[in-house]
Amino acid sequence: MARTRILERDGFRMGQRVFLKQPTMGGTDEDDEVVYPAGSPGLIADIEDLGGKQGVSFTVSIGEITNNFDQGDGPIGNFLSATPVLPAFATLIGLTPKQVADTICTAVEGGISYWARGFHLVSPNEAALKERPWYASAALYDGPFTIKVVQVDEHKEGAGCDVFLTPDSIRRGLAWLAANKPERIGEIIGETGDACTADDFIQACVFGELIYG
Repeated sequence: MARTRILERDGFRMGQRVFLKQPTMGGTDEDDEVVYPAGSPGLIADIEDLGGKQGVSFTVSIGEITNNFDQGDGPIGNFLSATPVLPAFATLIGLTPKQVADTICTAVEGGISYWARGFHLVSPNEAALKERPWYASAALYDGPFTIKVVQVDEHKEGAGCDVFLTPDSIRRGLAWLAANKPERIGEIIGETGDACTADDFIQACVFGELIYG
């Protein structure tokens, strides 16, 4: 069990997924201050299975609020710099992971079936997701993820090639929809969309345009 200090002022909360950026060298106050200014209110979180690795995501599980880290009442163990894992689309139009999950459910269960024959989770591990089917889990879209979409083999340029859905591709897809089919954005946010809405959403995300339909 590793101890991770996270500044409350940076907007972290219990149960939120975070991304490990950089462990500090050593455990002195001086080293710690490189990442966490002394005296700032913070959250102490117990994190499992970090192993000192960089570039991994984890969930804040247990914690308490403390003050005056420079006076020796901070946590012991590894001092780590962490940052929230926020969807790349979070700053665009206010779309939530739940709305993404609902739209993807509609797409997988009918909207894209005429051009896609497979929808596979590459990362994270499906076993880490509690909800079934896995693509219905809003928690999945609240962090980094990669989903492989397998196209049906047809006589169309690029058909049959695997394409991938990621937070970045969703950001690009939403930007394309906002510029070309803004009504789809309204349908997703207003939760009035249908299979056509979901189809356009997925295509915009993985192709950057609409090539089917």
